[in-house]
Amino acid sequence: GETLLIAEGDATLIFNNIVGWKTPESIPVKISNESGAKAAAAYVQLTGSIRAEIDGPEEARWNINGKGEFLSGNIREGIVPGDYTISFTEVEGWLKPKDANVTVGSGGVAALSAAYVRTGSVLVTIEGPSEGRWAIGDKLDLESGALIEGLAPGEYSFPF
Repeated sequence: GETLLIAEGDATLIFNNIVGWKTPESIPVKISNESGAKAAAAYVQLTGSIRAEIDGPEEARWNINGKGEFLSGNIREGIVPGDYTISFTEVEGWLKPKDANVTVGSGGVAALSAAYVRTGSVLVTIEGPSEGRWAIGDKLDLESGALIEGLAPGEYSFPF
């Protein structure tokens, strides 16, 4: 939108390079005394993409910075270059993957894979006095017959 006064003759408009943007091609113009020369150009923002593959239940979804719910394998295009956090939805009976950080570059695809892990449960029955109690992790003073669900796979001890 700027007007410049320059001498008559041939000229070339050259555009600055800006990180994250496609620079317009140079434009040759002819300047004459009768009329000014007009030229127009546009910078185009370079974008990238994110794709997440999920190993787990069908209802699992992922999102970008807490926004959206995308299926495994979906690719999200038109992402401005930068750093993003990929999160995963809660699914009953499964432990969701930890959040992942990805960096999107111009024209590239930031790809990641994540896996849900099936949870387990434990039920302890105590034979003996009704005052008998047991514990697992931070769950203390559990009665006989208590069912604890949502446990990650692994080894546990059960103090009584």
